[in-house]
Amino acid sequence: MFLHRPFLRVLRRPPGLLVLSAVVLAGLGSGNIAYLSQATKVEEEAPGVIKRLKVLPSDSVEYSNEQLTAWLEFGEPMIQHRLTQLSFGPGAPWLVTHTADGPGGTEVWGVSMEGPRPARFERDGTRLRIHLPTPKLLDHRLLSGDNADKVPHYADGAPVGQAELRAKKLIEWFLQKIISALPDDINGAAIEIVIGESSGEVIEEG
Repeated sequence: MFLHRPFLRVLRRPPGLLVLSAVVLAGLGSGNIAYLSQATKVEEEAPGVIKRLKVLPSDSVEYSNEQLTAWLEFGEPMIQHRLTQLSFGPGAPWLVTHTADGPGGTEVWGVSMEGPRPARFERDGTRLRIHLPTPKLLDHRLLSGDNADKVPHYADGAPVGQAELRAKKLIEWFLQKIISALPDDINGAAIEIVIGESSGEVIEEG
């Protein structure tokens, strides 16, 4: 069988990456027929999602659910990494929402972005909720650097709900390309940013 060069390059990758590439590209609408037909070559390595994608109607809710399951394999780690890039700077791994005057000096408030997984994911069908904690007091210091003048300062503390709103808007802005692309790739899928609500781990369906 003749194989296009792009697929030959994929074949040279480790089997796990081949499986993931097949799922992602087939599931997200790129080379659907070609990649699903070639997936049989790696069925022993493939998770059940590949086999289910091959038999489900492409316009069904179940198909979209399986696509999201596949997408999460690379999408969740990618988003977690992106969130860590929201850190204010060296020694300040935080999404800073605001500063305020306090008895101990200038208070720095925000959301910690420490660790490889600062967010927790919750799945409800094809809706994905990305949860981060309520902004809290992180440190006492005067901020400096290129972004310092962009941080709101409230002498008496931020108005109720303002820190959560700013955190949500900053994250939505930073992940805007991912958030807007997902519904185009997967029918009915959506990402919601949630600040300060209880959350759970990613729910794998299927």
